Amino acid sequence: MCDFAGGQAIALWPREGPAAGVAWRALESVLKQYGGRVRRNLDNFPGGAAPPVWKGGAPSRLSDRGRKFLTSPFQVYLLSVPHGEELSFVEQVRGAYVDEAVRDADAVRQLADRDQRLAVSPNWRLHPAAGVPEAVTAPFALGANHAEYLKRIGLMNASANDAAGITVAVLDNGFDPAFWLKAPPNPPISSGQDLIAGDTSSSGHGTLVAALIASSAPAANIVPIRMAGTESTEWDALHALACAVDFGADVVTFSYRQILADDKPCKECGLVRTGARSEVFARMIEWASNNGDRAILAAAGNDGIGSVARPAAYRGAIPVAALDSRGTALWSRSNWDARNLLNVLAMPGEHVAASADGTSYSGTSFATGYAAALFAVAMSRGLAENAFEIMMKLLTTYSFTRVSNASVPRLM
Repeated sequence: MCDFAGGQAIALWPREGPAAGVAWRALESVLKQYGGRVRRNLDNFPGGAAPPVWKGGAPSRLSDRGRKFLTSPFQVYLLSVPHGEELSFVEQVRGAYVDEAVRDADAVRQLADRDQRLAVSPNWRLHPAAGVPEAVTAPFALGANHAEYLKRIGLMNASANDAAGITVAVLDNGFDPAFWLKAPPNPPISSGQDLIAGDTSSSGHGTLVAALIASSAPAANIVPIRMAGTESTEWDALHALACAVDFGADVVTFSYRQILADDKPCKECGLVRTGARSEVFARMIEWASNNGDRAILAAAGNDGIGSVARPAAYRGAIPVAALDSRGTALWSRSNWDARNLLNVLAMPGEHVAASADGTSYSGTSFATGYAAALFAVAMSRGLAENAFEIMMKLLTTYSFTRVSNASVPRLM
């Protein structure tokens, strides 16, 4: 299976102005040449009819901090293109855009602004940061280390009101209470949204992330957004991200990575996986963070290498690595930033839960759950105005340690 969805590409460009007109003309000309067509517009989702909600959950509550955006500043389209010609289509659109732009003086002046440029990419498949989508296949209980982990990150005395009014969106494969053994009565998990209602696959991966947040930040409003099942793609992630922004999420967790970390060429397209980057995804992550106002917490990856997976490595995201059970080193399979170019957080991630048969669950996906709880409590306490300032305070004002180019914060 190729690392991108066959016959699909995603394009993003500004909503208005000369550059927007140039982008549409370029895209339209190449679509016509390839016999392609527009499949979906991201605007059809946020702000429109609500997707099906999870049964049995509490009604969703909007963040007390209010909505930040209703629509993105971009047009974002999912495109159908011929199978096997995805990469050539992308390159041709880029070339056509340049050819069109140089003939329009107003458009050329706009291109000095990166947000005014066309971005186009194959629709990449996403891979969960922790194993396969069925990684949590049996009901689980939180691990015996949970209380100690809360102590290490300064959440052991979180009150019943801590994180009140803060909304955390969990972009994953949904929430199924049947997976959470010994769950507390009425955990603060909303009914959420199901963006892939036709997919009947089941897994406890997203449930475990949500359970860790609910058990660490008692009053946070947790909204699961189901965007992954048998498989997921970048388009699903963009849809989920836009939904999270639309209902005013203050914190977003993302536990899926854009590509495999293996540097071997794809057997189908020949593309070296680590060489791939989606400018579309990067721009949407940066927009969603709103210059650091919203916390976009993304798993660093579970390959045990010195390279942070995307989208965690994109500007606007906060990458989260996983600590081992002792808290003095990274978990053996956690990725880290060997070049020390990113502000990586290291949070508890080893043996966070176990099933009845003794299977233990670890991963950077679950470390993002602890990070989300930390940010939710810090926001509710007014530690700082936005996520970026909270990050800086955690890494400069409060007690923290360094492990493998990552920072281990502790809320005081």
